[in-house]
Amino acid sequence: MRATEWIGRETSRQLWNSGATMHTLSTRIINRRPLALVGIVALFLTGSVAAADNSDVAPPPAKKPDVAPSEKIADKPAETPKRITQSRDDSVLLTARDATVHGAKLRYEPQKNTLGYWFSADDWVSWDFEITHPAKLFVDLTQSCGPDSAGSHYTVSVGDQVLNDKVQETSSFRVFRLRRIGTLQFDKPGIYTLSIRVLDMPRLAVMDLRAVTLKPPKPEKPAAASPGGAKPAPDAPAVAPRKASSSEKTIAPEKLIPAAPALPAAPVPAKSDG
Repeated sequence: MRATEWIGRETSRQLWNSGATMHTLSTRIINRRPLALVGIVALFLTGSVAAADNSDVAPPPAKKPDVAPSEKIADKPAETPKRITQSRDDSVLLTARDATVHGAKLRYEPQKNTLGYWFSADDWVSWDFEITHPAKLFVDLTQSCGPDSAGSHYTVSVGDQVLNDKVQETSSFRVFRLRRIGTLQFDKPGIYTLSIRVLDMPRLAVMDLRAVTLKPPKPEKPAAASPGGAKPAPDAPAVAPRKASSSEKTIAPEKLIPAAPALPAAPVPAKSDG
């Protein structure tokens, strides 16, 4: 084997064994001497040039990241539940978006702004809220239900207070209506939890629930007072003239006792001059 062939093959073998990527390999012999060969092997590699002196081949340049480290988007923190507090008018609004869902199928539907996919009686929902002014509040549900799914029984509870109701159909799951199911009493300020659980689901689904509203009763309007402060006395009923009965005798005017005749006036004595 010629020395030039051996040098070329040996150099190629070393480069292949080192894992270098060679796109173009060219061997040039500057001085051809059979035994004492002094050669310079120039390796033209796309992207780098290396000498065949058994030195390590430079690795390809690292790929530039698409986004600089300082420009990387930080991981989005987990959303914390919204703190629900009683309003100034003593009402409390519990929306579907702020609900805590318990179960595998029940979920929040943002396109409808409602709790839907309530296909399991084991799923339930709850809200934590703060009462700042003790009050007695009505419980109103904004819900919808198709005619093929109405009839489920459920409870709305806060502590030991439990309200029972039956889901009524609203002609469609896209038609929402307000339904009042009772009242709850809050005797002192604090954090409360309202839960809605299903007792039975005889048909396809429970309902779609958009919101639960706790609201106080409307104050009664006071009666209008008179300018003097005292209430006016009611008018006395008119008395109809009394008619004489058939058993009573009617006295004729001519039989009535006539009044005594008027007496003549006494003469006044005249005054004498003496």
